[in-house]
Amino acid sequence: MYDEKMAAAVDTAQKRLMDMASGSSVLMSVTNDLAELSTLIEKLDPSKIDFDKGGLERLKINSYWNRFDEAYPAFQAVMERLSRDRKILHNSSVTVNRFHSEFNEAYDSFRAVLEDDRDEEYVRQAAVTENMAMLMKSTLDEHEAVCERVDTVLMVTETSLNIAVYLAKQKFGRSIAAAGNVRAVGEISSDNFKKQFSMLKSILSDNK
Repeated sequence: MYDEKMAAAVDTAQKRLMDMASGSSVLMSVTNDLAELSTLIEKLDPSKIDFDKGGLERLKINSYWNRFDEAYPAFQAVMERLSRDRKILHNSSVTVNRFHSEFNEAYDSFRAVLEDDRDEEYVRQAAVTENMAMLMKSTLDEHEAVCERVDTVLMVTETSLNIAVYLAKQKFGRSIAAAGNVRAVGEISSDNFKKQFSMLKSILSDNK
């Protein structure tokens, strides 16, 4: 007993997954950008700088803001790429989710066949169909997990950078040239700045 409707659903699902597979370069791009962001964060780790001290510590502080100013465009570039790739992954997932729902409808009907009516042909088709169902779910889960991860990274990175820009301006009279006008987010203090960077380091470490 061969189910034509189920066979058509499997064929469509396979084509959609092939379309998603062609976008694997996007997943690789996200991985590379997260690694680059992690490197930038490591280089600009503010945890060992006492922003409240003067004297010789002020030299370290000035050096830090010089490095931050130079690195800011790189932060912007990484975030722009992550935002773009996140949108691509999201749109791809939305499309496949729609076909996944249609696939599940056919699959539910297919599995409703009584045991006594399941011949060898049904069993062979069932094996192929089950593999496709698992592959679709794992692929969608992976894309959704990446989207959520990127959302978190973008949110915390933006908050960290904006606090840094305001802190540099308000406390040290330093303007981060490439920043332009940014919106104030959270408490503008050296402690909160360090807290946000520490949080971001932890998130990026979990992604490795």
